[in-house]
This record gives sequence, structure tokens and C-alpha cells, in this order.
Amino acid sequence: MEVWADDVAGLMDHLSIERAHIHGTSMGGMIAQVFAAKYPKRTDRLILNCSAAKLDYAGRLTFKNWIEISEVYGCGSRTLAELIAVQALSHNFLDGPDGEAAVDMIQDILERSNRREVFQRGCWAMIDMDLRPYAKKIKAPTLVIGGDEDIMTPWETGPSGAGQEWLAQNIPDTVKYVVKGSNHSTLFDGTEENMRVVVNFLSGRNDLTAPLS
Repeated sequence: MEVWADDVAGLMDHLSIERAHIHGTSMGGMIAQVFAAKYPKRTDRLILNCSAAKLDYAGRLTFKNWIEISEVYGCGSRTLAELIAVQALSHNFLDGPDGEAAVDMIQDILERSNRREVFQRGCWAMIDMDLRPYAKKIKAPTLVIGGDEDIMTPWETGPSGAGQEWLAQNIPDTVKYVVKGSNHSTLFDGTEENMRVVVNFLSGRNDLTAPLS
């Protein structure tokens, strides 16, 4: 995660961006935690969406299963795409008009944007990580946001993990927001509410649910 956080800093250098809001979803939120802790002067506000600081045993099993499926069937496996969809999207979303298309999109992304060894190394990085030492080093105002039905990075983990609730309690200047009826991908199955809260947070508004003007 630290290597990828350094890559973000390198990209900002390349784009001549000295300071920015940092938003990370899922694994991106793990990288964002490290970035904000390591580069406090370059982080304005921080959003951690559906993320974690450490996986519990159930979380580690999730990504071990992904590794094993990709090893046998490849990253473009329909079974892998369907499993990720079930673990990431709410039942209501999957049962709706956009559910099957979302599975198609996940499969397409997995097939076109991944090499098997890179995909597997990303999974191992999440399995092995323990980002808890970074939490107290984060100085930026932080929003921890995620769905109440998140089963991939749940708010409450087993004793060995540190999930979304842990982040909300251990990063110093943090507010949390739970998107009701959403799973791991609030950007998909809670889009309007998720983005309203994020925009309000970045704008410094006290009422995170205020209508956007």
C-alpha cells in the first residue's frame, strides 16, 4: 500500500498538484489511508469509502477465493465476476434492471484491465496488510462512508480485523456516514446519497445530507 501511495504522490507531482482532496474506495481507500498519513501536507480532505485498515479471517478468505478462482479460470471468469457482484452489490440493485449489466461490466473490467499475476498480488496485499499504525498519523478531516450491508469490508469485523467502524473511531478528525440499503459499492447501489454526502463533506457543510444547490 505504501508503494501505491507513493505512486499517487508521483502522479500529483507529474500533474503539478501540490495538495488535493483524496478519495479512495475499497482498496483505493486503503491506499488513501497511507497517503494521508505519509503526506499530510498534500492531503486537504480525506474520504474513505467502503474500506478497512485490516481484514479479519472472513475478509482474508474472500480474497483467497478470488485468487484461487483466477488461478484456475483466469481474471475474466464469469464465476469470479458473479461472486464479486454478490459480495459488492446489494440484493435490491442486483435484482433490478441494472443488475445483470453490472455483472457484465465487472467481468469486462476484470478481463480487460487485469493480468492474473497483478490481480493476485493486489489480493495478497489486502490479505497481508495491517494499516492500523497509520490511523493516528492522519491529520486531514476525514469522512468514513459505506453501506450498512457491506459484507466485503463491514463496519464491524471479527476481533482480528479493523473495519470501517474502527477507522471512524481511530482517525482523529472523522465523521462517519452509513448508506442504508447499500453493500460494498455505494457508488453503484447508493449513488445519489453517496455523492450528496461526499460533496457536502468536501464543501465543509455541517449537514452532510443537505440538498445540493
